[in-house]
This record gives sequence, C-alpha cells and structure tokens, in this order.
Amino acid sequence: MTFQPVFQIRKELNFASLEDESNLTQSFVEEFQSHNADTTVVDGFSNDVILVENEKYNVKKLPANMDFLPQEKNLNALIDTESGKALVADSDELYVWTFDAGYKHPNINKISLHSEHELLQSPPEVVFTWPAAADDEIDSKVPGICVVNKVTGVVKLFEEVDTINSVSSPVFRDKAHELDLKLKSKEHVISVVNCEPAGIVIATSTGRLLLIAIRDYAGQPMLKLKAQLVKSHMTLFSTSNEFKQVVSMKPGVIVGKGERILSTITRGGHFLIWNLSAVAQSYKRLEINIYEQILESLQDLYPTAHGSLQVLDSHPLPADKQAYSVLSSIRNGDEGNLYILSTIVVDEKTNSFAIFSTYRLNTIYYPIKSAEYPRLVIPAALDSKIDKFVTIFVIFENAVVLTQVSAKLDHTYPLRRKWEDIISFRKNTKIIGYGCDSEAIYLFNKKVGILRVSATKESTAPEDFRGSFVKSHLEQAIYFSNVASTPIEFNIPMEITLDREEIECGLMACAKEILLTKSEYIPPKMSSVLHQVRLRVDLFRTLLEFTKVNFLNKVRPTILLELVEYFEILNCVSTTLSYAGSSSELASLWQETLKGNEIDEETFVVHGLEGFRQVFESYLENIASTLSATSDIDSWNTGIDFLVASVYESVLNDGEQEYRYQGLQLDPAEQQSKLAWFAEGRIAELSNDLFLGYSDVLEKTENLASHALKLLSLAKALYYISNQRIAWFKDALTRTETQEYKELLTLYRKNTTVWNEILCKANQNLECLQIADFYRDLRSIVQILNNIHDEVSAEAFIPYFNKYGYDFARELFSSYVASGNLQDLYNKFPQFHPLLVKFFDENPQYSDVAWIGTVFDKKYSKASSLLLDAVERNAKQEHQLNRCQVQASIAKLCVLAANRNVEQGVLVKIQGVLDTADGLSDLKDKLRSGASLNARYHSDEEIKTLFSCLSGRVAREFQVSMHEIIEIYTLMNQKDGFFYALKLLLLNSEMFDLESYRFLNALLWRRCLLFEGPMKLTDFRNSALYFTLSRAFNELLFKANSDLPAWDMLVDLSSTSPDYFKARYADLVQTPLALADCAADEVNQIRSLGEDLVTDLKTVIATANETAGYPYVINYETNKIENIRVN
Repeated sequence: MTFQPVFQIRKELNFASLEDESNLTQSFVEEFQSHNADTTVVDGFSNDVILVENEKYNVKKLPANMDFLPQEKNLNALIDTESGKALVADSDELYVWTFDAGYKHPNINKISLHSEHELLQSPPEVVFTWPAAADDEIDSKVPGICVVNKVTGVVKLFEEVDTINSVSSPVFRDKAHELDLKLKSKEHVISVVNCEPAGIVIATSTGRLLLIAIRDYAGQPMLKLKAQLVKSHMTLFSTSNEFKQVVSMKPGVIVGKGERILSTITRGGHFLIWNLSAVAQSYKRLEINIYEQILESLQDLYPTAHGSLQVLDSHPLPADKQAYSVLSSIRNGDEGNLYILSTIVVDEKTNSFAIFSTYRLNTIYYPIKSAEYPRLVIPAALDSKIDKFVTIFVIFENAVVLTQVSAKLDHTYPLRRKWEDIISFRKNTKIIGYGCDSEAIYLFNKKVGILRVSATKESTAPEDFRGSFVKSHLEQAIYFSNVASTPIEFNIPMEITLDREEIECGLMACAKEILLTKSEYIPPKMSSVLHQVRLRVDLFRTLLEFTKVNFLNKVRPTILLELVEYFEILNCVSTTLSYAGSSSELASLWQETLKGNEIDEETFVVHGLEGFRQVFESYLENIASTLSATSDIDSWNTGIDFLVASVYESVLNDGEQEYRYQGLQLDPAEQQSKLAWFAEGRIAELSNDLFLGYSDVLEKTENLASHALKLLSLAKALYYISNQRIAWFKDALTRTETQEYKELLTLYRKNTTVWNEILCKANQNLECLQIADFYRDLRSIVQILNNIHDEVSAEAFIPYFNKYGYDFARELFSSYVASGNLQDLYNKFPQFHPLLVKFFDENPQYSDVAWIGTVFDKKYSKASSLLLDAVERNAKQEHQLNRCQVQASIAKLCVLAANRNVEQGVLVKIQGVLDTADGLSDLKDKLRSGASLNARYHSDEEIKTLFSCLSGRVAREFQVSMHEIIEIYTLMNQKDGFFYALKLLLLNSEMFDLESYRFLNALLWRRCLLFEGPMKLTDFRNSALYFTLSRAFNELLFKANSDLPAWDMLVDLSSTSPDYFKARYADLVQTPLALADCAADEVNQIRSLGEDLVTDLKTVIATANETAGYPYVINYETNKIENIRVN
C-alpha cells in the first residue's frame, strides 16, 4: 500500500517559487549592455545562470538556492537525473528536492534519519531507488531512497520520497524496511550503487561486495542480503589492504528480467564483470587484473609509476560493450600526481584483455585528497545513439577535466584525441556529489548548489588542443569572470606546462578581438559608441589581470608591451569620446577630425582602432591650432583638461604605470621593435606646444600657480614620452648613430630647461626636483637647485652628491663654470673637493678655471700646465689676446713659485707665448695705425693674399703663430718691423726646429736687404739692414755663434724648398708653390747685386757694431758672432 499525503500540490501549477525578475531572459549581450559590476549571464528561457561557455563546453548554475542546508556539517550529496531529484545528507537528516524544476526556492523534503536521542557519526551512503510499478502515472515517477549507515551497516529503504516531510518522517522512519549487514569489527561501508532490477550493491572497507535485494518477486519493497559476491580479504591475522578495496562500481546494461551487468575494480587493478540477478544466482562474467600491464605501459616513460601506481576508477565506453576506460594515477615527485586514462578491451570468452591506448591527462596534477575522488564519468554511455566523439569527464574535488576522444576503436584511435580542458573551482568550492545524464554531468556544492557541465558533442576546436586551451581560458576569464558569485577559478593551474608561443598567440588573438570587436561575446552595437568602448576597456583590464596572474614570466616582454599598448588605445578612445560628449568645442573638433580623415565614427571606434594614433594626432593638431588663435582661458582649460585626461591619465597613469610597471612588472628598459604609439609621430610635439601655449596664456591672464597641477601632469607626460623615445633609440646601437637621435637629445635638453622653468614659476620646485630625480636628469636637478639658490643652502645639494656621486658633481661644476660662479665652485662644497679635482682632470677644456684650484692647493707646476693649455685653446679663438697674456704671465709666476729647479723648457714655452702675444699686440697697433704691405710686393698676388690673410687674423687675434708674426713683420712697409721680427726669432730660437729657424733667418735678412729694392749699399746708414743691425747690437740680441747676414745665407736656394712651402703655407694660400717662386726670385735679385755685396755686408756689420760700441767680437770671414765683449 502506498502512503500519500492528505493534500498534494498539483505539479503543473507549482509556480510558487518561480522568481518574477525581468532580467531572467536577458541574453549575454543584453546583460553586458547593462554593464553592471555584478554581472550575471542568464540562460534565455530558464533561471539557469551561464557561468562559462565556449566552443567545447558550457557550465550552468541551476537556480535552486542552497540556503536551507546546514553550512557547518559534513555532507554527502547525490543527483539522480532519472527522477530529477537531488539529495543531500548530513548525519541527522536528508534533504530532497526536484533540481530540474527551474525554481530558485524549491520545495524541500526534509527527512529525519533517527530519533532525537540517537546520533550518527557521519552522513550515511544514500541511493535513489526506482519507483514501484503502479497504475498511477504520477506515483510511478516517484523514487524511493535507500539509506546505508556506513558505520553500523544498517540499511533502510524508504518508498516514495516525495510523500515524506518533516512531519511525517518519524512515521516513515518507523515503517521503513530495514536490514542489518552485521559488519565485522573495523569494517565500514565505503560505497553503494543502485543496480536495479537486480538490487543494490554495497562495497565495504574489507573488500566485501554485497548484493541486496530490495523487492520480492511481486515487486513489493523489502530488504534481503541476496549474495556476498566477494568475500573479505581480511583474515584473523591480516590487516586491511587498500589495494583490495573496491574503488569503482559501474552498473551496465539490463540483460534480462531482474538481471543487470556490473563492473567493479579495486585499487590494485582487480577487474570483475558481474551478471547480477534478483531471482537467480549472480555470477562472474570476467575476472582479470590489469595492474601489471598498465604499470608496464607506463614505467618506461614514468619511472615513478613503480611503487606509486593505483587504480582509481573505471567506466564502460559507449561504442563497444567490451571496452572500458580506466583511470589511474602515479606520483609525480613532490609536485602531485599524474593521471592516466587507459582504454582496455576485454574478452569474456577467454577471460583476457588488452590495453588499447594510454593517455596522460595534461591539465591536472592535483594530489589525491579524498578516497571518493577523482571519479570517471562518461555521460554518452547512457545514450543509445553513438556519436563520432565521446567526452570523458574526470571529477576532482575542486576541478573537472574534460577530454574528447574518438568513439571508434580502430588503429587510428590514439590520433583522434580532439582536446582536453579543465574547469577549476575556487578553493572554497568543494564538489561533494555528482550525477549525470546522457548529455551532461551535474556537480553539487553546498554553497553554490548544482552545476550542469555539458560538452559539445562535436567541438570545432582545433586538433591541437593546447592551441585552443590558452585562448579558451582567456575567453572564459575575460567574458565570464565577472558573473556574480561564480564558483569557477579562471586562473590556469600553475602546474600546467604551456609553450610560450601558444600563450602569446592566445593572448594576441584575444587582445585583437577586444581591440577590433571581433569576439562573438562583444556586442558590436550598444546604447552608444562610448558605452561599447567602455565595455571593451573593462574586458581588456580583465585580460591584463589574468595575464599578470598566469603568464607574467611566461611570455616575451614585447608581447606584454603590445597588450598594454592596445589597452592604452582603448582607454584613450574612451576618454576622447567622453570629453567630446561633454564639450561642444571638443565635439566639433572631433567631428572635424573624423571628417578630415573620411572616417565614420562608429565603424572606426568599433572596428578600426588600429589606426587610432594617426587620428588622435590629427585631433590634437586641430585642438592646438584652434587654441593658438585665442587667449580665452576657458577654452584653454577645456583643451588642457582633455590633454591631461587622455594622455597623462588614460595612457601613462592607467596604462604605463598601472599595468606596464606595477601589474606586469616590466623593466623600463624593455622596448618594442617600434616606438610606443604615444611616442611616435607628433603627439609629443603637439603636447609640448599646448603646454607652452597654456603657460603663456596663464602668465598673461592668471597666476601660474593656480593651475599648477595641470602643468605638473603635462610636464610628467612630456618627460615620460621623451625618455621613452630616447630609450627606444638607445635600445639599438645603429639608432644612436643617427642624426635623428642627436637632434632628439638636443631638443630634450632644451625642452627640459623650459619645462622646469615653468614649473618653478608655478611654485612646483619640489615636484620638479622629484621628476628630474626620477629620470636621473642631473642637468635639470642642477638647474632647479641653482634657480632657487637663495631659498636653499648647500645641504640641499648633499643628497644628490650622495646618490649620484661624481655624475652629479660634474653637472653642478659644469654649470658653475659656465655661469662664472667661481665662488660657489671653490668654496660651497669643500667636503667634495676631490670630486672637483677629478672634474678638472677629466675636463681639460676648463683649464682656464681649473688652475685657480691648483693654486689654492699650492700645486704651482700643475697650475702653470693648466694655464698653458688654456692659452693654447684660447689662442684658437678670436679676440682672446689679453686673456692669453694674463694667463701666460700667471703661468710664468707659477713656474717661478714652484719650490724646485726652474723647468727651463716650460719657461721658454711661456716666454714664447708672452712674446707672441706682445708681437701680436704690436702688429695690431701698427696695422691699425696704417702699416700695410710693402709696395714692392703689390704686383705679387700670392704675397698679397698671404699678407691679407695674416693681417686679418691679427685684427681678430685669431690663431696667429710666432712664425706668422715674423712673416708679417718682414712684409710690412715699416723698416722697424725687421728689428721686431729678428728680436722674436733670436729670443725664441729654442722654440723653432733647425729648418724653420734657418728658413726664417734667411727670409728675414733677404727681405731686409731688399726693403728699399735691389740696390747697392752706397748710403747704407739709411737702409733697413743697417737700422736693424744697429738696434740688435745695441740691445745685445745676438748670442755667441749667431749668424749675421752673409752672401752664402742670402743666396742659398735650399731655404726656398717647395716641400717646405707646401707644408708651411698650405693652410694660408691656395698656391703655396707661388710663394716658393717669390723666395727664389728674391734670391735672384740678391745675386744680381754681384759679389760686391759680400764686402758691403761686412762694412754695414762693422759700422753697426762700431756704432753700438763694439759689443761683439765678429768673425768677418764668416759673418758670425765669435763672442760678446764684457764691459
């Protein structure tokens, strides 16, 4: 007799729990359009929430809410798809409801398991039983339940679970059918399976397998131990052997009235196929052990298999009644477990088997945490129709692995594995029960409820499952991770090894799909273009966050940089549209830009952002052009606000700072093969123009300080973009050698000076210093500190000395030298004097300042050397005569002040410099007073060119040597020039090499003799020769062994060597050989005077010596000074 409640709700009218919510029929696109942070995706015509879907599988959360379950207790769960019932058991009660009715708050049948004074140690094992055969169609669909106390072995059978409730459960508990299995000591039930019509089968910890009949021959409920199929493996003296425990019991097909196939397997691989019968004797159809052969198939590749292999589960395959899939595991060192799927084909006739294929799961390495998991489930085994591919599910406590294999067992089978994937759950989502139908598996978690996981029967995923694996998980994370309270863990398990190329391809594919709206999950149209692009910005953020967690050190930096660039473009587009929507001025310029580029806004923003930089640059050009024509502060504020928001905040702050450096932890030195998009083209130039224009307008109309934050943001942006461009050039040696790079550095130095000046005017001194410090812009740090010189003491410089050392000192000292601030240079930082010494040692160009410090340090010899270097350098510049004279004089004093023997060579050199300077000064005065080229040379163009060149240098005080001064003296129309030339030559003879000295000596006396023209020395007392000799004798210029003018010297053609003239005059005239011809002509003119000149020369020399009081003893045979008379 069947008990029924007095009142029973009509099932077709049971809508009380159905939620009336308008969003239940929202599609995925519609939900994204709502753009809520707490995103949910609801299946079209049910309350199911789609948690994940892709081309391979989807996961739905069934609507039933689990608030009624006790949260703190240990629970078991069971899902029966035949009856549509779900059951949860704790140690006190059972909770049963219809899980497929679509209600968020279903009717719950709560069944008490025992009276109040009783207590169960753990939840029982429970299975649903088939409904009793009856004429009532409704009753025939109501299942019963069989409850097995795992510890005591007491079995209870309840009929028609729907009629039981909290009120009637004590009555039904008393009327339940009961059987005591009389378990042995330390024996307990480990699993129960429904094998109706044969009965239920119970496995115990001692290896026993018990068949329990639950109906009599008339179909009435009862409980009876029908058969002990397998005896206990424990004896009086043995202990429990886990390898002999049954780990899997899978019912097979019904083969006759009251008969059904059951396959079982132990952890040690003992595999049995049973023919169970409720009315006849049950018997074994097959008994084999597969352990050794599985071990043999593995240990070549996995040496750890030996000693760690254990069989976990098995399941019949749908295509072949003799084929089974077996799940086993081996240890993988200390990292977890490897899981193996083996396909075996059995032969009941010969009681044998063969391993058809072996396949390792590639996506999971979890250690086994529970004896109940993992579980192997093949839903297709319940379907009479055989598809081309079969999906195998492996259920773990916190994950499900899916793999799709060929249903056809032939020689190509190992090559037909389509794909493998994993669905991971969050740590607090533990699977405590499951069930399946022919299309899906159902997983139960006490917080989330029931999840339905179904696979596409014939996935379009590529054969290389790894290639689609990365992209699949990326898409899941991007488009589904914001589903409210999702239990799914989207991050890829760390143990999975993926090829870099596969990861990069997946990342770039997803990134481009978001950038260009190519993903099927992104709606191409929404309420506005801005709304749609904001959605893509959020999706890209999710992509970057997923990359940060999963792929940070697994892909090349260039790929990460490209991802950041795509995000920055999207974010900048979002800001551009937002400002265009809030400002009529910007909106007009934006539309003008689009029109000028022949672009439709919606098409461009949705599908064409690869060309955004050019459009954005054009937009900035329009803004800059418009603002440059006005001084309206409101217009400028609008434009600058946009520039700050779009470039500084959207690109640099949100993109570069948040993701490039903080999120993805990229080194600032990492560069792409091309310039960053914001550093390319004219964006930086236009931003700089707007920055300078804005500061000019503010200075004229308002106080700069009132808009300091905007100026500071723009300066930061300009600094960053400029440094990115410089870093990109430095990344390749060939780039640093280009003219473009040199111009970039020059422009950068120029711009930073201006930026800092503006910021300092806006009272942003400290912030300005921080920026310069961040970019190691030591030149700017010095500039800023010097600009606020009166506000800071020497202590303000100390941190930078300590941080940057000599590099900072070099910049600071250079600035002091350039500005002539010698007081601070030598006195402000005495503690860093060694750095100053090093600075001058490494920078000889500052010798005209460096000598001061060496004098302070009493290093006089070094001071003289520095001064001479300064003189040589300054002599190469125009109008430095006085400076050179002073420096040479001080150098001479420094040599004399050195407390050691005077270095004669240094003194000679210094005296030569002084004499040269004196000669240059005298020549300058003479030329200014009217001295000019001797008239006898007016017809000689080369001489005129030479004199013009040298006199021009004299006037400019530019690069005139002593040789050239002597040359000019001998060409002038003033006869005292020969005396000054002779004086320079004789006093500085040691400065000339022998050839040069002889050349100049002969040149001087020839031109002196011919000053008045080639004429006899009849009235020699008025001649230049006599004048020069007389003064030279009076001033005792000659030394012993000095040569006086003689015939041989004057007519010696060796002093007119063309080679000498080419070497000496090539830089002064175009045809130096013409000068050699002039010299040769002078020799010929002297020869024309005849040998009487020999006697005349002696007469002039003797007369001049006499006039001077005979200061010299002269050898008139050779015209040479023999000695100097001592007065």
